[in-house]
Amino acid sequence: MRREEALSPGKSAFVSSPAGSGKTQLLAERYVKLLEENLKNKRLQEYSKEFAGKALTTENILSITFTRKAAFEMRERVFELLLTSKSEKLRKIGQELLEHPERIRISTIHSFCHSLLRRFSLEASLDPEFDIIGEWAGEELSLEAIDTAIRDAIEGDIGVRKDLQAFLTRLPLRKLIENVSSITKKLPITDPTFAAWQGKGNQIYFEIFKLAVDILKRNKTEEGRLEYHDLEVETLKLLRENPQWLNILYAFNSQIQHILVDEFQDTNFYQWRIIYALIEDWVSGSGIKDELLVDPTLFLVGDEKQSIYLFRGADVQLFREAKRIMEKSFGREGRYVYYRPEENYRSLDALINFANSLFQKVMRGSEEDNLRTSYTQFKKGRKDTRKGKVGILLYRSLAKMGAEENREVDAEIMGGKIQSIVGER
Repeated sequence: MRREEALSPGKSAFVSSPAGSGKTQLLAERYVKLLEENLKNKRLQEYSKEFAGKALTTENILSITFTRKAAFEMRERVFELLLTSKSEKLRKIGQELLEHPERIRISTIHSFCHSLLRRFSLEASLDPEFDIIGEWAGEELSLEAIDTAIRDAIEGDIGVRKDLQAFLTRLPLRKLIENVSSITKKLPITDPTFAAWQGKGNQIYFEIFKLAVDILKRNKTEEGRLEYHDLEVETLKLLRENPQWLNILYAFNSQIQHILVDEFQDTNFYQWRIIYALIEDWVSGSGIKDELLVDPTLFLVGDEKQSIYLFRGADVQLFREAKRIMEKSFGREGRYVYYRPEENYRSLDALINFANSLFQKVMRGSEEDNLRTSYTQFKKGRKDTRKGKVGILLYRSLAKMGAEENREVDAEIMGGKIQSIVGER
């Protein structure tokens, strides 16, 4: 019953979906349900024909994932549902979308930010043809900026010049560059963070860091280049700080009525604030949605047990914060459902029983426990009579080997074990 409620196009849903519970299928089915609801809404269709010159299908549905692979899989699943539908109308729409795939707004968070910044490049003071650079190129740019900052500090007229020259007699230049580079990766660019720093050496790092950040920003602006993190920062600034932010949000909200987000447990601060900025108008229940008799919906899917991107800023607390906000905002109108699937469609009995037995003892967190998560038992969802088998493979990792060598040994041992299991069949 809860699954059907989660698929209801008039309700927002928060889905805590563990591994193997069929979340991609759920997302795709929700997407198609929203499409069907669009087709039924006569006022929405009239509005679309008047202002866009065509009937509306999927253009008001935005689906955000965190990897290209996930976006591709969801697109494939949506096309499969449409093209194999019993409804001739849906099959026809599926064919049309195959010919015009740009009408399906299923993309990664960075692709979405990219498209929004290009659309409002003038307001964002960006080159509309800006390039996105990868991690390696971004690190090279950072090191160049730090190198320039240190040399400018030595040759220029900043307050720490003499201290820096003395400091460099004790610390090689390259080592200083690496240290500042490490800082730029780990700390946000805010003066209060550094206010607590003590000692002259830290003050030198601080001055060089500020100078390097300015140089890096200037270089990227002049060259029309952005890193992936810049996409998030610039998008949030566009939606929150730009003088035209209200008009920008109105333009967005006049086109998008439904947002679906996959792998929400991997969301970082900027990504969640971007999403929240887009839905804030919905929470108040005002705006163009009322005119079109559309209930805007938010559909978040994730599993806090699978949050693995802490090194990229992912914060599982945002997962819980979003759940509380949705309960408060959409729940008061009876337009919210919380759904936690219990079926596992990936594993056989032996593995499910083993996982249930082990992890209910290990994962004993609660909603109030910010450091631990809780475990919910699975049920078998596969129509498969095989039982499966669980084995524990123990071997000694050699301390004298490096991390890379240990990974190679792990892969070799696991590969051999898998090969022997396959050979037994």
